[in-house]
Amino acid sequence: MGVLSASVGCSHNQRDERDFPSVRAEDEPPPETILARGMVEGLDIAPVLVTDPAAVKGQHHLRLTRDHGRITLVEEVAPSGAVRSKRIVRALEGAGWEMHVEDSRGTFVETVTLGKGGVQTRIDRQGSPFVSGCPRLVFEHDAAGNPVERTCQDAAGRTMVDLDGCEVVRSTYDEQRRLVASGCFARGGEARRDAENVHRYDYQVDERGLTIRTSFFDEAGRETTNADGCTRMSFAYDASGDKVAETCLDRDDNPRSVRGSSKVTDRFTYDENGCLLKSEPVSASGAVVISENTHVLLYGRDAHCGETSVAHVDATGKLVPVPFAPSRILRVLDRNGDVIEKRCFDAADAPAECQWAVERAPQKGSVLRYVYDDRGREISCKAFDAQGNPTDILYDNYPHEERTRYDDRGLVVEESYFDADGAPTLAGDVARYIYRYDEAGARISFAGFGLDGAPADDGTEVHALLTTYDERHQRSAVEIRDTEGGYPSDQNLRYEDVSWPNGAARVLLEREAGYVVANRFVDPMGKTVRTRDCRDRDIACIR
Repeated sequence: MGVLSASVGCSHNQRDERDFPSVRAEDEPPPETILARGMVEGLDIAPVLVTDPAAVKGQHHLRLTRDHGRITLVEEVAPSGAVRSKRIVRALEGAGWEMHVEDSRGTFVETVTLGKGGVQTRIDRQGSPFVSGCPRLVFEHDAAGNPVERTCQDAAGRTMVDLDGCEVVRSTYDEQRRLVASGCFARGGEARRDAENVHRYDYQVDERGLTIRTSFFDEAGRETTNADGCTRMSFAYDASGDKVAETCLDRDDNPRSVRGSSKVTDRFTYDENGCLLKSEPVSASGAVVISENTHVLLYGRDAHCGETSVAHVDATGKLVPVPFAPSRILRVLDRNGDVIEKRCFDAADAPAECQWAVERAPQKGSVLRYVYDDRGREISCKAFDAQGNPTDILYDNYPHEERTRYDDRGLVVEESYFDADGAPTLAGDVARYIYRYDEAGARISFAGFGLDGAPADDGTEVHALLTTYDERHQRSAVEIRDTEGGYPSDQNLRYEDVSWPNGAARVLLEREAGYVVANRFVDPMGKTVRTRDCRDRDIACIR
């Protein structure tokens, strides 16, 4: 979509109108309606590129309501005129604001609060407070109120890295308050590269506030390539503001193929509401690229852009095989937009396993049905064949149903298994998995248990995975334990696409400037068993 808007937060399924009183004296002026291309969520909520009805007719835009000098409502409007989302804003006493976000169905998405000292917190519908892995964010603002520096912190106020590996992100805005650059830094101000192998992003923005080019730079200010091997990316839009193409470029502005593919450009097609209907990977010659992992994607959408189907096809529209996954999926959505049923098909359009589409058992789990709690969290998944008969979810030794429990932060704390009669059963040799997290929401342990509650393994000889983090809260080591609490000397564990070597008790993630450059597997005494060079991003590593 072509609206220039930051992503923000939500809490409950029903809005409490008492939070938003609406009392107006008879002689007060009415609220003012503003049309804009985008907005800035800074010290205040502010429109960006204010425009008029004629200029945005048939285009993505924002409709803002200003009352008593402050923005109180932001509506995201599709080219058809449909309202895609609402942000209800109220000022906080002293300073800051609170914003409740709901989607076009009227379902709450999140609540975001900017309080004193630039501290921003959020709670989404599922109870999660995390933004890019951060329990809270602290912003610094320039004289215009733009958020020019963002620091990732845990709930106690300690600085930590976000999911991209940045403790601090600094942003630059032009005089029209359009974002034109951002960079990744450590807490002391040292330049860092993020998960895309980029330190700084420069954005070229058009008159509609749409980014038409992004350039990538390293810590020394030199142009560099991102994780896909692109030095720059160019973007094209249609008249409504929908992105219709994104192209990988080299440093001379020539189109180049994305790393590991002959694809140069992704082309996109939308409906009148701006909902994505088609994605096509295209080569430098303009031909559609079809390979084992690259296909044309066709989407079905409801009136709210909810995905009701997806199909992997070739240039002629014929279904193609997808490794270990269905070729076509049909979805049924409830009134909140949650998927309550999924039906899966192979390249011949016959029923196929949704979770692991293999020829030997297409009748198993070709239909999955889901149940959610009142916060939109999946708590049950049951498997059926195409005729509606209960089956295993995956392989022969997997059960009919998987149930999930969460903590108050929306993090999964338990997965357990049940047969068609609702009795506890085993998935392999494990009846349930238990997850534990630290205060920042990072997983520190993952362990399997049997029906009797005793430690169990899933056939890998590994009962538990334990993770530790460094002072920046980057993952620093992962170790394995057997059911006796010791270190398994012989196992067949594959972890994050890396085969764990026999004799290794743990893997140490060695970093340079925050970036993982090696996996060093060591035995229980700390002696190196194997080292894996991780400088090449195409190499599978634990990062």
